[in-house]
Amino acid sequence: MILTFGLLIYLGFLSSKYMNKSDEGGFLVAGRSLGAFVAAGTIVATGFSGWGFMGSPGVTYQFGAIEVLGNFFFAPAMMIAVLYFARFLQRRAIEMGSNTIPEYIAQSHGGGAMGRALQGVAGFITILLLLVFLTSQIKAVGLLGASWLGIELNQSAFLMVSVIIIYTMLGGLAAVAWTDTVMVCGMALAAVIIIRFCARYPVLLVPGGIARRPQGRPCSRCLLL
Repeated sequence: MILTFGLLIYLGFLSSKYMNKSDEGGFLVAGRSLGAFVAAGTIVATGFSGWGFMGSPGVTYQFGAIEVLGNFFFAPAMMIAVLYFARFLQRRAIEMGSNTIPEYIAQSHGGGAMGRALQGVAGFITILLLLVFLTSQIKAVGLLGASWLGIELNQSAFLMVSVIIIYTMLGGLAAVAWTDTVMVCGMALAAVIIIRFCARYPVLLVPGGIARRPQGRPCSRCLLL
């Protein structure tokens, strides 16, 4: 865990050296220098981190395998947004010099007093929506760190968030994107391990909610869905 923290902070430090510091765009949007692989990595990490490995499995465990269907609708929505809207929004943002969504909305409507009002409303809505997302993410990393380090949930959440704040302050979006990409590689490896484990210990869902192996023997090492 300490090595992971050190790697994340080091990536943030490296990002700060390569970040364009001439304007706020270097911090907020990494100077628009992210390649396809890193950009995809940060998008996947944002969508599938705490939700993909803790939230969704927990809901599936509690309410049944119907929760898995949500995954099939979530991924296509992200693909449609990236393939059909991201490039257009990027071109428009570059033309207008926008770095954030509230700024883009304000400039799209002509600026002035009304533009500033729209920017304020859009910023407030963004903060409100992100509070829900950040609360779930903080709880997820807190639970994960607490189980690994053997400490209280609040202490674990404070430690994890502190590391995130440090590397974000060092390198801005570039640091977030590169650390996300590293974490996505780790999540992909973990997913392969989980698939191999499930293939080795298959389960069947039978009436009564008893998890059994296909041979009919109770499966004591498998989750009860």
